[in-house]
Amino acid sequence: MPNANSILQQEALSIHIFADGFSFCSPSQIDFTHTPIGEKDFQPAFDEFFAYHKIQAEATLQVIQFEYPSTFVPNALFDEKQKDKYNSLYQSIPDKVQIEFDTLNALNITNVFPFSTSLLSILNKSSLSFSLVHYNTLLLEWISKQEASSSHQHQVYVHLQKNTLDVFLFSKRKFLFSNRYSIKNTDEFLYYLFFIAEQFDLQDQFELIFLGNYVPFSAYYKAASSYHTSLIHIGSSLGESFDLSQHPAPFFIPNS
Repeated sequence: MPNANSILQQEALSIHIFADGFSFCSPSQIDFTHTPIGEKDFQPAFDEFFAYHKIQAEATLQVIQFEYPSTFVPNALFDEKQKDKYNSLYQSIPDKVQIEFDTLNALNITNVFPFSTSLLSILNKSSLSFSLVHYNTLLLEWISKQEASSSHQHQVYVHLQKNTLDVFLFSKRKFLFSNRYSIKNTDEFLYYLFFIAEQFDLQDQFELIFLGNYVPFSAYYKAASSYHTSLIHIGSSLGESFDLSQHPAPFFIPNS
C-alpha cells in the first residue's frame, strides 16, 4: 500500500465509480471489479463488500464519481434550477443519469457532475449512510491547501489516471483553470500539457507538479522531464508491483 495520502480519511470506506468498473476500498484493501455487463455487476459486488465490512459501513461511506467529467461553475453564477445545463455545454449527457453538485465554499466554486440513476437507486435502497462526491472536488480541495512555490508564479498540477490526464492551473494560489483529457500515449500527454502552457502564455515559467509517483506512469514523467526542468512529485508512491488493473487512479487509494 502507498505512503499516506491525506485526500481520503484512513478509516473511511469508499466506492470509486469508473466507466469500466468499480473499486471497493477499505483502509486495508482495494477490490476492483470490472463490469463487462455494465451496472448489473455493481449490485452483487456491493452486497458482498458490505456484508464483509458491515460494522464499519454503518459509520461512514464515501462514493466517488470518476466515470464522467465535471464542470466547475463560480458560485455567483451557479443556479441549482439550471444545473442540468452546465455539463451539457461540456459533454454529451447520457439519458440514465442525474446531475449532482458539490459546493467548494472556500474557493467560491460549485462542481457539477452526472451520476448514474441506477447506481444511486441501489445506494439509496441500502440502509447505509453515504456521501456522494466527484473526484475533481477532492483533488481541487487537496491541491488548494498545498504550499505554492515562492520561485514560480504559476503551478500546473497533474493528476494521472488510466488513459486520463487531469490538469489544474494555479497562479499566486488562485485557481484559474482545469480540464480532463483522454490520452493514449506520451505524445498526446505532452500535446495537451504544453497546449495549456501556450494558451496561458506560461512559457517555461511554471512549476509542474505531479500528484503521486507511480510506476505505471513513469513514461509520462520521463517525457515531461525532457521538456521541462521544474518538476516535482507530491503525495504518495507505489512500488513496481502495482498495476492499474488494481485501481485506475492510484492517488485515491486509501492509506494503509
